[in-house]
Amino acid sequence: MNLMIQCADNNVRLQESLYQLRSETQEAFNEAKNLESRWKELEREQKEVYQRFTPQFLLMRLKHSTTAQDDASEALASSFIHQQLQPGTSTPTGGAGVDEFVKEFKELRKVYHKRAMWGERWTDGKIAWRGD
Repeated sequence: MNLMIQCADNNVRLQESLYQLRSETQEAFNEAKNLESRWKELEREQKEVYQRFTPQFLLMRLKHSTTAQDDASEALASSFIHQQLQPGTSTPTGGAGVDEFVKEFKELRKVYHKRAMWGERWTDGKIAWRGD
């Protein structure tokens, strides 16, 4: 009986510190859960950011920009032809306009061919990506 009273007294004496320890443990657990959910969110964001730099995505962007560059140069050429031909005639007008067109068209085509060349090399496996 005496032993039981001593155990009960000991339990009452430790009760407050045990409640405090339980509270601290619960707070630490809740913080860990919050950090874990934040970690998952950051991993998802990182994956989205890294997705834009994968070789497949970059090749797709290169192909799209090559097509857009080709379209831009062809639109410039069509516009020039329509502007230069007078209705009812087949003679181009203005020498300065031709020089300006040639300069712009040449620059657009140069960029197009560079992109096309890089795209060919890439698809032929002549471009190696480092893993770091």
